[in-house]
Amino acid sequence: MHANLDKHFNCTSVVKAYGMAFLSRLCNPRGDEIDVDSAPVRSVPLLNSTLQPVPEDRTFTLFSSLPKELRLQIWEEATPRKRLVHVNITPRRNSDGEDEAPVRYLEKNHLGNPISGSGYYLDVEDGLLDHPLLSVNREARQVVLDFYRIHIPASWVGNRPLYPGRELHINPEHDVLEIIAAEPVKRTLIDFLWDLKAYDPKGVGLLKLATTMTEFCLNDLQYLKRSDLLLIRQRQALVDTLSQLQEVWFINNNLHNSLRKRSVADGSDTIAPFGIRMSGYECVGPEPREGAAAELERVYMGSIDPRELIWRWKRLLRTWEVHHPPGQVRYRVIVARQRNCLRKGQKTGRIFGPVRVRLVVGHCQTNLYLRKRP
Repeated sequence: MHANLDKHFNCTSVVKAYGMAFLSRLCNPRGDEIDVDSAPVRSVPLLNSTLQPVPEDRTFTLFSSLPKELRLQIWEEATPRKRLVHVNITPRRNSDGEDEAPVRYLEKNHLGNPISGSGYYLDVEDGLLDHPLLSVNREARQVVLDFYRIHIPASWVGNRPLYPGRELHINPEHDVLEIIAAEPVKRTLIDFLWDLKAYDPKGVGLLKLATTMTEFCLNDLQYLKRSDLLLIRQRQALVDTLSQLQEVWFINNNLHNSLRKRSVADGSDTIAPFGIRMSGYECVGPEPREGAAAELERVYMGSIDPRELIWRWKRLLRTWEVHHPPGQVRYRVIVARQRNCLRKGQKTGRIFGPVRVRLVVGHCQTNLYLRKRP
């Protein structure tokens, strides 16, 4: 059989192309890709012009006859490599509204690692728990579970209790976690950081973090001192996580309708990219065309200086005596205008126009464009 396949498919890339076309509709049944042709035309031809719509439905009947190594490679290619994962953590309370006092760090998980004791509720989005490939077959499911190797129990989805055994699957090298943690963080965020590492077979934990000014100031993290964490394991969880971070996103979504009344030095109106509650995305790199830098000068940065969040973040690192070697952490400042109708991606079938962000790495500033993945 392999000989016959080699005769008809003498190039692995061709086989993968057919397989990916077959999977494109499977992983994006709603067809909610960006409508590239609908992007408004301004002084710069905007953007993502190299992106192509999802192809029409196709049938690839030979997929099950392919060699296993090719099928596995296709499943791997169909697994999203970059995601922005939204996580909401709240302390568990009893029927009287008081915080429960769980048994701390005595229970062990299936890997034999001590866990915090599940003294919090983990609220995530449905789509991050039920990736389409998890329901295709055992082969595809295993590829997804191997890639997203952290399987941490998820207690809630959209304010609904989950059945036992539901898990949030994370790949720390690829996933950026936007964490909203209620106070006290020693009962929510700190325990979650410990559990991420405890449920990681490689013992890595969180590497990429996203936060907004509202989320960062929502709890007591920025005022936390060593004396506030009585358990050495909790101090270790926070310091180790802050020390190993590879990527930090500062998201500025405090943009209001008042931006219409503002203008830049040349008299032209300011612009504000629309944000969306997305999960999978692709980085397509800096915009190389002439005039893009001038367009970025017109981006409205909001009523709150985004440098305020950066300053508070650096103060947190100083408090916990965390020092990163030059080049270890990639910092990104993302500007996006939030609207209620765009707050959750499942309420809007398409994004009209590109998702634009401003990227700051060290002292170098450039522009970066993201597109939503299925």
